[in-house]
Amino acid sequence: MRLKKLGVILLGVTLFQGTILGEENKEYKLSEAVQKIINTEKKQVSDSSKMTFPEVDFYLGNQKIELSVPVMSVGGKTFLPVRAVGNALGVNVSYAPQHKVAYIDSGDVTLELPLYYNKAVKNGETVLTIEGAKVELYKGSAYLPIRFVGENLGYKVSYQEGKITFTK
Repeated sequence: MRLKKLGVILLGVTLFQGTILGEENKEYKLSEAVQKIINTEKKQVSDSSKMTFPEVDFYLGNQKIELSVPVMSVGGKTFLPVRAVGNALGVNVSYAPQHKVAYIDSGDVTLELPLYYNKAVKNGETVLTIEGAKVELYKGSAYLPIRFVGENLGYKVSYQEGKITFTK
């Protein structure tokens, strides 16, 4: 009787594990375009000592968006963490840590941004990020080049001292 119960438990665990792994692989399957970037391009890791965290206000139209995380600046380019971008713009955003790729889906536009590369994939096509800005990693969070993301999602992005504004 014990062996029968153990067998049923092991079978259940095995089936459950297969279901989870199958969903995970399906959800985070790299596109051919991202695989090509990763396989052919050189990673460009930034020197973290050159990262700064300026006081910046973020606006969507006339509405100020409160950010729970700091804005990061590297080499004159501004970055926001993946989750902050999703919350601020109301788009689906995720990060696949095993592949180191940020995904953004607005319904009309899909962006795949591999970490440390100055190329991204927009609706299946490889594009160069603005002035070579790339997804950065800081304290376990993926930071996205905010101008590139905003403009590719159809926003006009303006930056004035201490203020970033996205307008449609």
